[in-house]
Amino acid sequence: SSEPSHQVCSEDREPYNCRSVPYTAYRTVTYACTKTRTVAVGTEVTDEISADVAVQFTGDLKGLTGKDKFKISVANGNDLSRADLLVESTATADTHFFKLTQYLNEQTSGGGKKTNIRAGFQIEAIPYASVLMHKSTITSLDATRGTVTYGLAGEAIDASVLLNVLVKKDQVLGGLKKVYEKTFAGADVNGKLNLGVCMNKRPHEFTLTLTRDASKLLGETILNASTVEKAKKDLAFSITKRIKLTGNKDGQCQSSDRDGQQEQQ
Repeated sequence: SSEPSHQVCSEDREPYNCRSVPYTAYRTVTYACTKTRTVAVGTEVTDEISADVAVQFTGDLKGLTGKDKFKISVANGNDLSRADLLVESTATADTHFFKLTQYLNEQTSGGGKKTNIRAGFQIEAIPYASVLMHKSTITSLDATRGTVTYGLAGEAIDASVLLNVLVKKDQVLGGLKKVYEKTFAGADVNGKLNLGVCMNKRPHEFTLTLTRDASKLLGETILNASTVEKAKKDLAFSITKRIKLTGNKDGQCQSSDRDGQQEQQ
């Protein structure tokens, strides 16, 4: 901003390095988040945008029910929180994923406050059932005081996979108590996890939940978000096992500096 009352500047620079630094090495900087436009009273501020849009539907269109609807809208320059040209899914039957790709985007000035847009979009229909074939499962589960090992089957693990580990300790009194929970992703989901804690020699209940993000799996913008959420549930796999932990601290608690129960968020 050119107004001193809105100007916030910082000359601090963080040099690039590969050291492990504590979080206190980072700093928080505040800055203005608004843009002020001053006009005379009675003046109308109007930005006119016209759009010539082409949409191609491709992919496997079999099984479409007619319940899938889309909307293309133009911001007309008045809504700074969104793009000038937006494609949305307004209704879906959840039978297909709809992957959006923009292959043409040209903007020219029409003089004054007028802008002309030529745009082209491709919407690819991908059958829901074909994505469910990419499900991964856990075939076995075991644990020590500091590690979890498990077997995997089905689709190979990639960046779209998340693995949630939940551990509850079986107390003498009071039943099960959560003592650990953490989510691992991508390459870390490889059959063995170092939990970074050292749990007590008592029975613990381990629950591993494997999920896959369909939008990351498909690798493009998916218009129907509700179908993505539905697929997360259908692609999920969970296994629970009660295991009595044994072993010594040094041999089975590789990353813990004390013997005890810890909870990680």
